[in-house]
Amino acid sequence: MMPKCPTRFLLMQTAILLSTLRLSAQSLPSSKVSSTPPDHAFAVATFDTTYRDYLVRRDPLAAKGGFEKAISLDPSYALPRFHLALLAEAEGDWDASIRWFSQFLTLTKDQKLASKARTEMAIIGRLRQMDATPEGKKRREYDESINHAIVLLRSGFPKESVAEAANATKIDSARWESYAVAADALLKQKAYGPAIPFLQQAIDRAPSGKQQELKTALKECHDELDYSRYELDGVRALDAKDYVTAANRFGLAWKLFPVRGDTGLAYGVSLAMSGQYNDATAVLSGLRGSSDADTAQRAKDYLAKLSYRKVATSDADKIAGEADILYAQGKWTQAETAYTKALTSQPTNPDWNAALAMCAARQNHLQEAEARLKKAISLQPNRADWLAKLGAIQLREQKNGDAVDSYRAAVTQEPGNAALHDQFGTALYYAGDRVAAAKEYSAAVRLDTSNKTYAEHLQAVSAVSK
Repeated sequence: MMPKCPTRFLLMQTAILLSTLRLSAQSLPSSKVSSTPPDHAFAVATFDTTYRDYLVRRDPLAAKGGFEKAISLDPSYALPRFHLALLAEAEGDWDASIRWFSQFLTLTKDQKLASKARTEMAIIGRLRQMDATPEGKKRREYDESINHAIVLLRSGFPKESVAEAANATKIDSARWESYAVAADALLKQKAYGPAIPFLQQAIDRAPSGKQQELKTALKECHDELDYSRYELDGVRALDAKDYVTAANRFGLAWKLFPVRGDTGLAYGVSLAMSGQYNDATAVLSGLRGSSDADTAQRAKDYLAKLSYRKVATSDADKIAGEADILYAQGKWTQAETAYTKALTSQPTNPDWNAALAMCAARQNHLQEAEARLKKAISLQPNRADWLAKLGAIQLREQKNGDAVDSYRAAVTQEPGNAALHDQFGTALYYAGDRVAAAKEYSAAVRLDTSNKTYAEHLQAVSAVSK
Protein backbone atom coordinates (compact mmCIF):
# COMPACT_ATOMS: atom_id res chain seq x y z
CA MET A 1 0.00 0.00 0.00
CA MET A 2 1.45 3.37 -1.02
CA PRO A 3 1.24 6.24 1.51
CA LYS A 4 -0.98 9.15 0.48
CA CYS A 5 1.83 11.67 1.04
CA PRO A 6 4.83 9.52 0.13
CA THR A 7 7.45 11.93 -1.15
CA ARG A 8 8.27 13.98 1.94
CA PHE A 9 7.76 10.88 4.05
CA LEU A 10 10.35 8.82 2.13
CA LEU A 11 12.84 11.67 2.05
CA MET A 12 12.50 12.31 5.74
CA GLN A 13 12.77 8.61 6.59
CA THR A 14 16.04 8.46 4.69
CA ALA A 15 17.38 11.61 6.32
CA ILE A 16 16.81 10.37 9.85
CA LEU A 17 17.90 6.76 9.33
CA LEU A 18 21.43 7.09 10.69
CA SER A 19 20.44 9.26 13.62
CA THR A 20 17.62 6.83 14.44
CA LEU A 21 19.88 3.79 14.53
CA ARG A 22 22.40 5.75 16.59
CA LEU A 23 19.68 6.71 19.05
CA SER A 24 18.54 3.10 19.29
CA ALA A 25 22.04 1.93 20.14
CA GLN A 26 22.39 4.66 22.76
CA SER A 27 19.07 3.61 24.26
CA LEU A 28 20.36 0.18 25.26
CA PRO A 29 20.81 -0.09 29.03
CA SER A 30 24.32 -0.28 30.45
CA SER A 31 25.46 -2.72 33.09
CA LYS A 32 25.28 0.03 35.69
CA VAL A 33 22.25 0.35 37.95
CA SER A 34 19.78 2.80 36.42
CA SER A 35 16.12 3.68 36.29
CA THR A 36 15.74 2.19 32.79
CA PRO A 37 12.57 0.05 32.63
CA PRO A 38 13.40 -3.68 32.56
CA ASP A 39 11.74 -4.16 29.15
CA HIS A 40 13.52 -1.22 27.50
CA ALA A 41 16.09 -3.46 25.76
CA PHE A 42 13.27 -5.53 24.26
CA ALA A 43 11.49 -2.34 23.18
CA VAL A 44 14.64 -1.08 21.41
CA ALA A 45 15.16 -4.43 19.71
CA THR A 46 11.53 -4.46 18.56
CA PHE A 47 11.82 -0.92 17.21
CA ASP A 48 15.07 -1.67 15.35
CA THR A 49 13.68 -4.85 13.78
CA THR A 50 10.48 -3.06 12.74
CA TYR A 51 12.34 -0.09 11.29
CA ARG A 52 14.79 -2.19 9.28
CA ASP A 53 11.94 -4.36 8.00
CA TYR A 54 9.99 -1.29 6.93
CA LEU A 55 12.94 0.04 4.93
CA VAL A 56 12.85 -3.19 2.90
CA ARG A 57 9.13 -4.01 2.70
CA ARG A 58 7.51 -0.56 2.92
CA ASP A 59 4.52 -2.04 4.76
CA PRO A 60 3.06 0.80 6.90
CA LEU A 61 0.54 -1.44 8.69
CA ALA A 62 3.25 -3.84 9.84
CA ALA A 63 5.44 -0.91 10.87
CA LYS A 64 2.64 0.63 12.88
CA GLY A 65 2.07 -2.63 14.75
CA GLY A 66 5.77 -3.02 15.51
CA PHE A 67 6.19 0.56 16.78
CA GLU A 68 3.11 0.25 18.99
CA LYS A 69 4.47 -3.02 20.40
CA ALA A 70 7.74 -1.28 21.27
CA ILE A 71 5.76 1.37 23.18
CA SER A 72 3.78 -1.31 25.03
CA LEU A 73 7.08 -2.84 26.19
CA ASP A 74 8.34 0.55 27.41
CA PRO A 75 5.72 3.34 27.61
CA SER A 76 8.51 5.91 28.20
CA TYR A 77 10.28 5.08 24.88
CA ALA A 78 10.00 8.23 22.72
CA LEU A 79 11.42 7.20 19.34
CA PRO A 80 8.59 4.90 18.12
CA ARG A 81 6.16 7.78 18.63
CA PHE A 82 8.13 9.94 16.18
CA HIS A 83 7.76 7.28 13.48
CA LEU A 84 4.12 6.64 14.26
CA ALA A 85 3.60 10.36 13.73
CA LEU A 86 5.30 10.13 10.33
CA LEU A 87 3.18 7.14 9.33
CA ALA A 88 0.02 8.98 10.31
CA GLU A 89 1.14 12.06 8.41
CA ALA A 90 1.85 9.95 5.33
CA GLU A 91 -1.70 8.62 5.49
CA GLY A 92 -3.15 12.11 5.88
CA ASP A 93 -4.35 11.45 9.45
CA TRP A 94 -3.40 14.87 10.79
CA ASP A 95 -4.96 14.43 14.26
CA ALA A 96 -3.12 11.17 14.95
CA SER A 97 0.12 12.64 13.63
CA ILE A 98 -0.12 15.70 15.91
CA ARG A 99 -0.94 13.45 18.86
CA TRP A 100 2.10 11.22 18.34
CA PHE A 101 4.44 14.17 17.72
CA SER A 102 3.17 15.83 20.92
CA GLN A 103 3.82 12.69 22.96
CA PHE A 104 7.26 12.38 21.42
CA LEU A 105 8.15 15.95 22.43
CA THR A 106 7.18 15.34 26.06
CA LEU A 107 9.47 12.28 26.27
CA THR A 108 12.49 12.90 24.02
CA LYS A 109 15.86 14.37 24.98
CA ASP A 110 17.09 14.56 21.39
CA GLN A 111 16.87 18.20 20.35
CA LYS A 112 17.52 17.56 16.64
CA LEU A 113 14.61 15.17 16.31
CA ALA A 114 12.51 17.45 18.50
CA SER A 115 13.19 20.27 16.03
CA LYS A 116 12.15 18.02 13.15
CA ALA A 117 8.96 17.13 14.99
CA ARG A 118 8.06 20.80 15.52
CA THR A 119 8.76 21.50 11.84
CA GLU A 120 6.47 18.66 10.78
CA MET A 121 3.74 19.88 13.11
CA ALA A 122 3.92 23.32 11.48
CA ILE A 123 3.72 21.69 8.02
CA ILE A 124 0.69 19.67 9.12
CA GLY A 125 -0.98 22.93 10.14
CA ARG A 126 -0.51 24.26 6.61
CA LEU A 127 -1.71 20.99 5.09
CA ARG A 128 -4.83 21.16 7.22
CA GLN A 129 -5.51 24.62 5.87
CA MET A 130 -5.13 23.31 2.30
CA ASP A 131 -7.53 20.45 3.02
CA ALA A 132 -10.12 22.89 4.33
CA THR A 133 -11.45 23.26 0.76
CA PRO A 134 -11.95 20.55 -1.88
CA GLU A 135 -9.78 22.49 -4.35
CA GLY A 136 -6.97 22.87 -1.84
CA LYS A 137 -7.07 19.19 -0.95
CA LYS A 138 -6.96 18.22 -4.63
CA ARG A 139 -3.97 20.52 -5.19
CA ARG A 140 -2.15 19.05 -2.20
CA GLU A 141 -2.80 15.44 -3.26
CA TYR A 142 -1.78 16.18 -6.85
CA ASP A 143 1.49 17.80 -5.75
CA GLU A 144 2.31 14.86 -3.51
CA SER A 145 1.62 12.38 -6.31
CA ILE A 146 3.56 14.23 -9.02
CA ASN A 147 6.53 14.76 -6.68
CA HIS A 148 6.53 11.06 -5.93
CA ALA A 149 6.54 10.30 -9.67
CA ILE A 150 9.56 12.58 -10.10
CA VAL A 151 11.41 10.92 -7.21
CA LEU A 152 10.76 7.49 -8.73
CA LEU A 153 12.02 8.65 -12.13
CA ARG A 154 15.20 10.15 -10.71
CA SER A 155 15.77 7.01 -8.65
CA GLY A 156 15.77 4.80 -11.74
CA PHE A 157 12.20 3.45 -11.64
CA PRO A 158 10.64 4.74 -14.89
CA LYS A 159 7.81 2.19 -15.04
CA GLU A 160 6.71 2.98 -11.49
CA SER A 161 7.02 6.69 -12.30
CA VAL A 162 4.58 6.31 -15.21
CA ALA A 163 2.07 4.59 -12.91
CA GLU A 164 2.36 7.33 -10.27
CA ALA A 165 2.04 10.07 -12.91
CA ALA A 166 -1.12 8.36 -14.13
CA ASN A 167 -2.44 8.53 -10.56
CA ALA A 168 -1.73 12.27 -10.50
CA THR A 169 -3.67 12.62 -13.75
CA LYS A 170 -6.69 10.98 -12.09
CA ILE A 171 -6.50 13.50 -9.27
CA ASP A 172 -6.41 16.51 -11.62
CA SER A 173 -6.55 15.88 -15.35
CA ALA A 174 -6.40 19.59 -16.17
CA ARG A 175 -2.75 20.04 -15.10
CA TRP A 176 0.12 19.41 -17.50
CA GLU A 177 2.94 18.17 -15.25
CA SER A 178 1.69 14.60 -14.87
CA TYR A 179 1.58 14.11 -18.66
CA ALA A 180 5.08 15.56 -19.03
CA VAL A 181 6.52 13.32 -16.31
CA ALA A 182 4.86 10.24 -17.81
CA ALA A 183 6.31 11.13 -21.22
CA ASP A 184 9.77 11.68 -19.71
CA ALA A 185 9.62 8.27 -18.01
CA LEU A 186 8.60 6.61 -21.29
CA LEU A 187 11.43 8.35 -23.14
CA LYS A 188 13.87 6.95 -20.57
CA GLN A 189 12.67 3.52 -21.73
CA LYS A 190 12.98 4.53 -25.43
CA ALA A 191 9.22 4.06 -25.77
CA TYR A 192 8.91 6.93 -28.25
CA GLY A 193 5.54 5.98 -29.70
CA PRO A 194 3.71 5.72 -26.36
CA ALA A 195 5.32 9.00 -25.20
CA ILE A 196 3.82 11.04 -28.05
CA PRO A 197 0.19 11.27 -26.81
CA PHE A 198 1.39 12.20 -23.32
CA LEU A 199 3.55 14.99 -24.74
CA GLN A 200 0.67 16.25 -26.82
CA GLN A 201 -1.59 16.30 -23.75
CA ALA A 202 1.10 18.19 -21.84
CA ILE A 203 1.47 20.74 -24.66
CA ASP A 204 -2.30 21.31 -24.73
CA ARG A 205 -2.30 22.15 -21.01
CA ALA A 206 1.12 23.71 -20.35
CA PRO A 207 1.75 27.45 -19.95
CA SER A 208 3.36 29.21 -22.91
CA GLY A 209 6.77 29.28 -21.22
CA LYS A 210 6.91 25.47 -21.16
CA GLN A 211 5.43 24.65 -24.54
CA GLN A 212 8.57 25.08 -26.65
CA GLU A 213 10.51 22.60 -24.52
CA LEU A 214 7.69 20.09 -24.80
CA LYS A 215 7.36 20.63 -28.56
CA THR A 216 11.10 19.98 -28.95
CA ALA A 217 10.70 16.70 -27.07
CA LEU A 218 7.72 15.80 -29.28
CA LYS A 219 9.76 16.44 -32.44
CA GLU A 220 12.59 14.24 -31.09
CA CYS A 221 10.07 11.43 -30.54
CA HIS A 222 8.88 11.65 -34.12
CA ASP A 223 12.50 11.81 -35.32
CA GLU A 224 13.40 8.69 -33.34
CA LEU A 225 10.48 6.79 -34.84
CA ASP A 226 11.43 7.94 -38.34
CA TYR A 227 15.06 7.02 -37.66
CA SER A 228 14.13 3.48 -36.64
CA ARG A 229 11.97 3.09 -39.72
CA TYR A 230 14.69 4.35 -42.07
CA GLU A 231 17.28 2.08 -40.44
CA LEU A 232 15.02 -0.93 -40.83
CA ASP A 233 14.31 -0.04 -44.45
CA GLY A 234 18.04 0.25 -45.09
CA VAL A 235 18.77 -3.17 -43.63
CA ARG A 236 15.97 -4.74 -45.69
CA ALA A 237 17.32 -3.06 -48.84
CA LEU A 238 20.77 -4.50 -48.12
CA ASP A 239 19.27 -7.95 -47.78
CA ALA A 240 17.68 -7.44 -51.20
CA LYS A 241 21.02 -6.18 -52.65
CA ASP A 242 19.30 -2.87 -53.44
CA TYR A 243 22.23 -0.62 -52.53
CA VAL A 244 20.72 2.56 -54.00
CA THR A 245 17.68 2.27 -51.72
CA ALA A 246 19.88 1.28 -48.79
CA ALA A 247 21.97 4.43 -49.28
CA ASN A 248 18.85 6.55 -49.50
CA ARG A 249 17.34 5.17 -46.29
CA PHE A 250 20.57 5.25 -44.26
CA GLY A 251 21.11 8.79 -45.51
CA LEU A 252 17.68 9.87 -44.26
CA ALA A 253 18.39 8.26 -40.87
CA TRP A 254 21.78 9.94 -40.58
CA LYS A 255 20.31 13.33 -41.50
CA LEU A 256 18.07 13.08 -38.44
CA PHE A 257 20.95 12.27 -36.08
CA PRO A 258 24.29 13.20 -37.67
CA VAL A 259 26.19 12.44 -34.45
CA ARG A 260 25.49 8.72 -34.88
CA GLY A 261 28.63 7.71 -36.70
CA ASP A 262 27.63 4.09 -37.24
CA THR A 263 24.66 5.21 -39.33
CA GLY A 264 26.89 7.61 -41.25
CA LEU A 265 29.27 4.76 -41.99
CA ALA A 266 26.39 2.61 -43.23
CA TYR A 267 25.35 5.51 -45.47
CA GLY A 268 28.83 6.06 -46.87
CA VAL A 269 29.49 2.39 -47.53
CA SER A 270 26.09 1.94 -49.18
CA LEU A 271 26.82 4.91 -51.44
CA ALA A 272 30.11 3.34 -52.45
CA MET A 273 28.50 -0.04 -53.05
CA SER A 274 25.93 1.58 -55.33
CA GLY A 275 28.66 3.29 -57.34
CA GLN A 276 28.10 6.84 -56.01
CA TYR A 277 31.78 7.36 -55.30
CA ASN A 278 31.88 11.14 -55.02
CA ASP A 279 29.07 11.24 -52.48
CA ALA A 280 30.63 8.30 -50.58
CA THR A 281 33.96 10.14 -50.43
CA ALA A 282 32.32 13.24 -48.99
CA VAL A 283 30.47 11.28 -46.29
CA LEU A 284 33.41 9.08 -45.29
CA SER A 285 35.82 12.04 -45.23
CA GLY A 286 33.60 13.66 -42.62
CA LEU A 287 33.54 10.47 -40.55
CA ARG A 288 37.31 10.36 -40.23
CA GLY A 289 36.93 12.71 -37.27
CA SER A 290 34.30 10.56 -35.54
CA SER A 291 34.62 10.27 -31.76
CA ASP A 292 34.16 6.51 -32.18
CA ALA A 293 37.59 5.08 -33.01
CA ASP A 294 36.25 2.08 -34.94
CA THR A 295 34.00 4.26 -37.10
CA ALA A 296 36.82 6.72 -37.79
CA GLN A 297 39.24 3.95 -38.78
CA ARG A 298 36.73 2.22 -41.02
CA ALA A 299 36.00 5.52 -42.73
CA LYS A 300 39.74 5.90 -43.41
CA ASP A 301 39.96 2.33 -44.69
CA TYR A 302 37.10 2.82 -47.13
CA LEU A 303 38.47 6.14 -48.33
CA ALA A 304 41.69 4.34 -49.18
CA LYS A 305 39.74 1.79 -51.19
CA LEU A 306 37.73 4.49 -52.92
CA SER A 307 40.90 6.13 -54.18
CA TYR A 308 41.26 3.28 -56.64
CA ARG A 309 37.61 2.22 -56.94
CA LYS A 310 37.83 -1.20 -55.31
CA VAL A 311 34.56 -0.90 -53.44
CA ALA A 312 31.59 -2.97 -54.63
CA THR A 313 33.31 -4.23 -57.78
CA SER A 314 32.74 -7.90 -57.00
CA ASP A 315 30.29 -10.05 -55.10
CA ALA A 316 32.87 -10.54 -52.33
CA ASP A 317 33.33 -6.76 -52.05
CA LYS A 318 29.59 -6.29 -51.73
CA ILE A 319 29.32 -8.98 -49.07
CA ALA A 320 32.18 -7.37 -47.14
CA GLY A 321 30.49 -3.99 -47.48
CA GLU A 322 27.33 -5.43 -45.98
CA ALA A 323 29.47 -6.90 -43.21
CA ASP A 324 30.95 -3.46 -42.50
CA ILE A 325 27.47 -2.04 -42.08
CA LEU A 326 26.44 -4.89 -39.78
CA TYR A 327 29.61 -4.34 -37.75
CA ALA A 328 28.92 -0.62 -37.44
CA GLN A 329 25.43 -1.48 -36.14
CA GLY A 330 26.89 -3.78 -33.47
CA LYS A 331 25.65 -6.99 -35.08
CA TRP A 332 28.89 -8.88 -34.51
CA THR A 333 27.68 -12.43 -35.24
CA GLN A 334 26.00 -11.47 -38.51
CA ALA A 335 29.01 -9.39 -39.54
CA GLU A 336 31.31 -12.31 -38.74
CA THR A 337 29.26 -14.59 -40.99
CA ALA A 338 29.40 -12.09 -43.85
CA TYR A 339 33.17 -11.50 -43.55
CA THR A 340 33.77 -15.25 -43.48
CA LYS A 341 31.72 -15.63 -46.66
CA ALA A 342 33.68 -12.85 -48.36
CA LEU A 343 36.99 -14.45 -47.36
CA THR A 344 36.11 -17.74 -49.06
CA SER A 345 36.85 -16.09 -52.40
CA GLN A 346 39.64 -13.79 -51.18
CA PRO A 347 41.31 -15.52 -48.20
CA THR A 348 44.36 -13.23 -48.29
CA ASN A 349 42.40 -9.99 -48.05
CA PRO A 350 44.05 -8.26 -45.06
CA ASP A 351 41.16 -5.87 -44.35
CA TRP A 352 38.62 -8.65 -44.06
CA ASN A 353 40.87 -10.77 -41.86
CA ALA A 354 41.32 -7.78 -39.56
CA ALA A 355 37.59 -7.11 -39.56
CA LEU A 356 36.87 -10.74 -38.71
CA ALA A 357 39.35 -10.45 -35.84
CA MET A 358 37.45 -7.45 -34.46
CA CYS A 359 34.15 -9.37 -34.65
CA ALA A 360 35.74 -12.17 -32.64
CA ALA A 361 37.17 -9.70 -30.11
CA ARG A 362 33.76 -8.06 -29.65
CA GLN A 363 32.36 -11.48 -28.72
CA ASN A 364 35.31 -12.20 -26.37
CA HIS A 365 36.71 -14.93 -28.66
CA LEU A 366 40.18 -13.61 -27.93
CA GLN A 367 42.35 -16.47 -29.20
CA GLU A 368 40.57 -16.43 -32.55
CA ALA A 369 40.81 -12.63 -32.67
CA GLU A 370 44.56 -12.72 -32.00
CA ALA A 371 45.19 -15.34 -34.69
CA ARG A 372 43.11 -13.50 -37.30
CA LEU A 373 44.76 -10.17 -36.57
CA LYS A 374 48.23 -11.69 -36.77
CA LYS A 375 47.32 -13.05 -40.20
CA ALA A 376 46.10 -9.63 -41.33
CA ILE A 377 49.35 -8.02 -40.11
CA SER A 378 51.42 -10.66 -41.91
CA LEU A 379 49.58 -9.70 -45.11
CA GLN A 380 49.95 -5.95 -44.52
CA PRO A 381 52.69 -5.29 -41.93
CA ASN A 382 52.62 -1.48 -42.04
CA ARG A 383 49.34 -1.04 -40.13
CA ALA A 384 50.06 0.57 -36.77
CA ASP A 385 46.36 0.56 -35.92
CA TRP A 386 46.19 -3.22 -36.30
CA LEU A 387 49.30 -3.67 -34.17
CA ALA A 388 47.66 -1.53 -31.47
CA LYS A 389 44.48 -3.59 -31.63
CA LEU A 390 46.57 -6.75 -31.37
CA GLY A 391 48.23 -5.32 -28.27
CA ALA A 392 44.83 -4.51 -26.74
CA ILE A 393 43.62 -8.07 -27.34
CA GLN A 394 46.80 -9.48 -25.81
CA LEU A 395 46.33 -7.31 -22.73
CA ARG A 396 42.83 -8.75 -22.35
CA GLU A 397 44.39 -12.22 -22.57
CA GLN A 398 46.91 -11.11 -19.90
CA LYS A 399 49.77 -11.68 -22.35
CA ASN A 400 51.44 -8.52 -21.15
CA GLY A 401 54.84 -9.22 -22.69
CA ASP A 402 53.34 -9.88 -26.12
CA ALA A 403 51.25 -6.73 -25.80
CA VAL A 404 54.39 -4.69 -25.11
CA ASP A 405 55.98 -6.07 -28.29
CA SER A 406 52.88 -5.26 -30.36
CA TYR A 407 52.61 -1.70 -29.08
CA ARG A 408 56.36 -1.14 -29.50
CA ALA A 409 56.02 -2.12 -33.16
CA ALA A 410 53.04 0.22 -33.54
CA VAL A 411 54.90 3.17 -32.00
CA THR A 412 57.90 2.44 -34.22
CA GLN A 413 55.68 2.82 -37.26
CA GLU A 414 53.95 5.98 -36.02
CA PRO A 415 56.26 7.71 -33.52
CA GLY A 416 54.22 10.92 -33.67
CA ASN A 417 50.96 9.26 -32.59
CA ALA A 418 50.21 10.38 -29.01
CA ALA A 419 47.46 7.79 -28.50
CA LEU A 420 49.84 4.93 -29.37
CA HIS A 421 52.42 6.17 -26.86
CA ASP A 422 49.71 6.33 -24.19
CA GLN A 423 48.55 2.78 -24.98
CA PHE A 424 52.15 1.56 -25.05
CA GLY A 425 52.62 3.10 -21.61
CA THR A 426 49.62 1.18 -20.30
CA ALA A 427 51.01 -2.10 -21.65
CA LEU A 428 54.39 -1.40 -20.03
CA TYR A 429 52.65 -0.60 -16.74
CA TYR A 430 50.80 -3.91 -16.74
CA ALA A 431 54.04 -5.66 -17.63
CA GLY A 432 55.59 -4.16 -14.47
CA ASP A 433 57.94 -1.62 -16.10
CA ARG A 434 56.71 1.60 -14.51
CA VAL A 435 59.76 3.63 -15.47
CA ALA A 436 59.31 2.83 -19.15
CA ALA A 437 55.56 3.41 -18.81
CA ALA A 438 56.19 6.89 -17.43
CA LYS A 439 58.48 7.60 -20.40
CA GLU A 440 55.76 6.66 -22.88
CA TYR A 441 53.09 8.62 -21.02
CA SER A 442 55.46 11.63 -21.08
CA ALA A 443 55.81 11.24 -24.84
CA ALA A 444 52.01 11.19 -25.20
CA VAL A 445 51.68 14.37 -23.13
CA ARG A 446 54.45 16.07 -25.11
CA LEU A 447 52.74 15.21 -28.41
CA ASP A 448 49.26 16.25 -27.24
CA THR A 449 49.33 18.73 -24.38
CA SER A 450 45.56 19.26 -24.49
CA ASN A 451 44.64 15.64 -23.63
CA LYS A 452 43.84 15.43 -19.91
CA THR A 453 43.73 11.62 -19.92
CA TYR A 454 47.37 11.34 -20.94
CA ALA A 455 48.37 13.76 -18.18
CA GLU A 456 46.35 11.80 -15.62
CA HIS A 457 48.05 8.55 -16.66
CA LEU A 458 51.48 10.16 -16.30
CA GLN A 459 50.58 11.58 -12.90
CA ALA A 460 49.20 8.25 -11.68
CA VAL A 461 52.20 6.16 -12.72
CA SER A 462 54.62 8.79 -11.36
CA ALA A 463 52.87 8.71 -7.99
CA VAL A 464 53.00 4.92 -7.83
CA SER A 465 56.68 4.86 -8.84
CA LYS A 466 57.76 7.14 -5.95
